[in-house]
Amino acid sequence: MNPEMFKLPVDLQDLQERDVVFDMDGTLIEGDLGETVFYWYLLKYSNINLAPIRNNKGFIPDVFKSKVQFHGTSARALNRYQKLLKSRQYPRAYAYSAQWIEQYAEDNPYDITQWILAPHTHPFQFKGKAVLNHKDREFILKFGARIKPEVKDLAASFCTVGARIWIVSASPQQVCEAAAAMLDIKPSQVIGAKKSNGDMSVPWGEQKVRELRTSGVLRPALAFGDSGGDRELLNFADHGVIMKDSGPELRREARQNGWSVFPEEKSLP
Repeated sequence: MNPEMFKLPVDLQDLQERDVVFDMDGTLIEGDLGETVFYWYLLKYSNINLAPIRNNKGFIPDVFKSKVQFHGTSARALNRYQKLLKSRQYPRAYAYSAQWIEQYAEDNPYDITQWILAPHTHPFQFKGKAVLNHKDREFILKFGARIKPEVKDLAASFCTVGARIWIVSASPQQVCEAAAAMLDIKPSQVIGAKKSNGDMSVPWGEQKVRELRTSGVLRPALAFGDSGGDRELLNFADHGVIMKDSGPELRREARQNGWSVFPEEKSLP
């Protein structure tokens, strides 16, 4: 990591045996990995031609969501998911996508997630099994989420000094664990959406803090996030850090609360 990119609000050596927590989607990941995996399954069920769609930004753009016409089971699932998002019922939306993947996914979500994050894989196989066709690969290469290299480097520097790195996210547990494995983060330090006592537990908002406390994290040294669903997490840590591309509301709160910005900015607009 370029040392000029971010001035830590705490000395790096002081992070030894301290907890550092990252949100995943939009923070460690460019785009929304949980949603990317969900859309991949919807595409698989609809058998859609992706050839007319082009975008190189590395995540699912609005043009994709508006122009692709799903069918049958996929159309009903997409409609339900988008209605929940539109009404700002975010935990319910994320719970729905996680339950849908659990119920309908024939291919292991862990494997599919790693395939999405490693687009150099053979276009028709993953771990020796034919699971994707050319159209699926085109979707992943154009719209698939990506690990942010600068955040990956930052997390690696924390690991070097002996910090405990955590991921807490509203994306499905298997999706989070697959991404964590590519960042050398232990699965025991990954908290995602999963079944708990028969219900889907979704780490979002205050639930992120509750899940961390249950896992033994009493007060993180640093917490990184990018959305309103991370607000409580950022306040929970000794030092909150928002991503540079966070929305205006969170940026206003960053000014009020003294949170840092990654990559570093001279001042928040």
